[in-house]
Amino acid sequence: MEYNWNTLEVEVFNSLHNNTDVVYKVNYGVSTSDNSFGVTLIKEQELDISSITEFIPFEDLTDETVIGWVKGYLGNSGVVAVEKEADELLSKTSNTSIKTLQ
Repeated sequence: MEYNWNTLEVEVFNSLHNNTDVVYKVNYGVSTSDNSFGVTLIKEQELDISSITEFIPFEDLTDETVIGWVKGYLGNSGVVAVEKEADELLSKTSNTSIKTLQ
């Protein structure tokens, strides 16, 4: 199964330790699909910014960099768990429907 991780939005401290727009929380999506249906699992991750060693200015951030932070924080087992959660959402969503009683 293929997964597409992307940054939806970030929350920042306007100013922190002589830096501006310091990202401390990432809202991200993990999308997956089968042949006929697709879902996006929405998650958020707070980042440990207590010891920033290499600050990247906000205007230089990329989706790849931010998702790299998220995946690094989660670790391999956390990434696998999120992707499994996306699989479960796809399975549930593609096999359910909403009906109205008459």
